[in-house]
Amino acid sequence: MIKIGRPGGETARHYDATAHGISAYFVWLNRGKESAVLDLRAPQDRDLFLMMLGRPDVLVRAESGIAGVTCTPDERCKIGVSAADISTELTTYAAVLEALIARGFTGRGHQVDVAMFDALADWMTVTLLHHEQAGYATQRHGMVFI
Repeated sequence: MIKIGRPGGETARHYDATAHGISAYFVWLNRGKESAVLDLRAPQDRDLFLMMLGRPDVLVRAESGIAGVTCTPDERCKIGVSAADISTELTTYAAVLEALIARGFTGRGHQVDVAMFDALADWMTVTLLHHEQAGYATQRHGMVFI
């Protein structure tokens, strides 16, 4: 597996310096992966990326779709908070409360499983319905500063 990163690295790489100067979180999530830093706006890096696409079995980019509706039409960017972490925590919180309520009625406990992808993809439901049902593509608007 080859992970393509942007110049400067992803935010998680710099959370701490626990694992030989790199974030423990980053090392945990990227264990066993090869990596390459590419600026896809640079022609030589884009050419290399396109060459690499000829070989993989799977390509994953911006999995849940949040990045597809972020920033402006001219500039793509990563949102400034760990939305996947936060949405998963909030979804888990709600699921635990539901399990506790159900236990109050049934007397039985419940197992709670929450996937980060599923939690964040849920945020994209309205965008998906607009696309599927009305053929509407959600536009990037960015922030308006007054």
